[in-house]
Amino acid sequence: MMENKERIRVQKMLDLLDFSKEEHRISIIIEENNEPRFTFSWNLEQDEKEGKFYDFYEFFKKLGMPDIFDFKNTVVYVHGNSHFFIMLNALISKSPKKIYIKKESLNGKGEQAAEWVYIRKRAKQRSMELILI
Repeated sequence: MMENKERIRVQKMLDLLDFSKEEHRISIIIEENNEPRFTFSWNLEQDEKEGKFYDFYEFFKKLGMPDIFDFKNTVVYVHGNSHFFIMLNALISKSPKKIYIKKESLNGKGEQAAEWVYIRKRAKQRSMELILI
């Protein structure tokens, strides 16, 4: 169980990623040794195809991410409402210690619920913590 002090700090980090309901965006903060090292946000059009998400991930890689981090020593904060699970899958493959996820990113219905089960299973296999807040 998360202590109140930690919960407040995590919530402040996730609040940095917040955006309006009308926007379609994926935002992340990568934290190393309790210091934010990288913040990134990408706007997506509402009807944008999945291929556009991969453009984002390619851009993310061109910035030197995720290669400049040893993800095993990082904590990642994620908030998104478009192609959210693709980003989580990409991050899980890097095995950070923890991934904090803003609850509003998940609606928990239908296909999303099945994706969430898959994501949690992958994280568990890698001994990672996925924490909804």
